[in-house]
Amino acid sequence: MKVVILGAGKRGTLLARHLIQEKRDVVIIDNDPKRAAEVQGKMDCMVIVGSGTDPAKLREAEVEKADLFVAVTDSDEINLVACGIVENIKSAVTTVAAIRNLTYTGKDGLPATILGINYIVNPEAEAARSIHAIIDRGIFSDVITFERSNLVLYNIYITPKSRFANQNIANCRTTIGTEFVIAAINREDEGIVPSGNTIVFPGDTLSVVASDNDKEALFKLIGQHRIKPKKIVIVGGSKIARFLLRSFEPSQHRSIVLVEQDPVVCEQFASLFPNLLVVRSDITDETIFEDERLTTYDLLISLTDNDELNIIT
Repeated sequence: MKVVILGAGKRGTLLARHLIQEKRDVVIIDNDPKRAAEVQGKMDCMVIVGSGTDPAKLREAEVEKADLFVAVTDSDEINLVACGIVENIKSAVTTVAAIRNLTYTGKDGLPATILGINYIVNPEAEAARSIHAIIDRGIFSDVITFERSNLVLYNIYITPKSRFANQNIANCRTTIGTEFVIAAINREDEGIVPSGNTIVFPGDTLSVVASDNDKEALFKLIGQHRIKPKKIVIVGGSKIARFLLRSFEPSQHRSIVLVEQDPVVCEQFASLFPNLLVVRSDITDETIFEDERLTTYDLLISLTDNDELNIIT
């Protein structure tokens, strides 16, 4: 598979790194010579310096031979136009555009298509959707979900008192009585693909695939419980916070507090979400935890535009 990526920023380089690890043929286009040189020195892929809206540069990248064209620059307009040009050059190429501006996507979400682009992705909306899915399913440290599927993969550590301990796979399925599949076993850093006769020992980590509908019964039987927070603190009135709040029912907003120090942003969120408690304050001020009783909340999500502040919070 050949993938042409427009934009050598954080998203573009991260995507390219994953694709290169999967042995994909990757070409990156970026209009910043310095950034392009840095990427070229770090990654095993072709890097072209130029504008993604220049048909000559797109042809230099042999976009007509690509399976996928992904536009992830910081400009929505460039992403849109570049995908439109690629569509004109070769309509068979699948195009993906990162679009942030609600002017294009609409306040209620992403449209099916714009200018014939196959997939439109809003990074903030995707981040919010992932966070909401984690909260809705319950807080686990290691969970993998599958797109367009209700299957979920959990990694379960087996203790000596576990109902799986010292049993073979076939007995595990019989005694638990819930539909699930043990896809793999990690034993002393060695991966094992189990059969029905494989014995599960204490200290093993099982990779279990189950239906999202069956997970409650499964985890209750094996002695693990999901932690679904009832009271949530959101720090930062960012776009991600706005998308996340829209994912909750309006009635759930009564159990959520937003902490933001910008008075204008506070007014905007108070207007958009009437049931939401908005606190104007600096989260680094430790007195806020006592004044607003934030220590009584189950979950804190830091969604400011400052990575360092999110980590410190």
